[in-house]
Amino acid sequence: MLITFAWLLMQFAQSAGVDVELVHDPAVLSFCRVLVRHANAQRDREHGAFVVRTPEGITYFVAWPPSGEKDVLRWYGRFPEGTVAVLHTHEAWDPQASKIDRRAAQASGIPIYVLTPFQITKTTGGPTRAVISGNWLRR
Repeated sequence: MLITFAWLLMQFAQSAGVDVELVHDPAVLSFCRVLVRHANAQRDREHGAFVVRTPEGITYFVAWPPSGEKDVLRWYGRFPEGTVAVLHTHEAWDPQASKIDRRAAQASGIPIYVLTPFQITKTTGGPTRAVISGNWLRR
């Protein structure tokens, strides 16, 4: 019931033109937890996904294939139609968006969120800013 209310509130705020942070959506935050838990289980491996929204407002996720490289995640080709954000993990000690993250956000016009166990940060091409801090995995 609470999740339904939160979702309805976000939909109303977005339709009213209020800037609502994507990772406050319960479905998106839940998927962020999945990515971070997978990354924690496989040290030195980043995990990521596109957040995609259909014209009808349905949100879904397209997970990136693992790169097999230490601290690297790559996507080749076009972003899925309807991509509204990119989520990916970093090590706990590195919550800042990399230069590559900032360049990709700037070039695509799509925000990139960096997920660590104690912080979620965001870049749209400029400086990284924290959008959730603290032990968000357990909330």
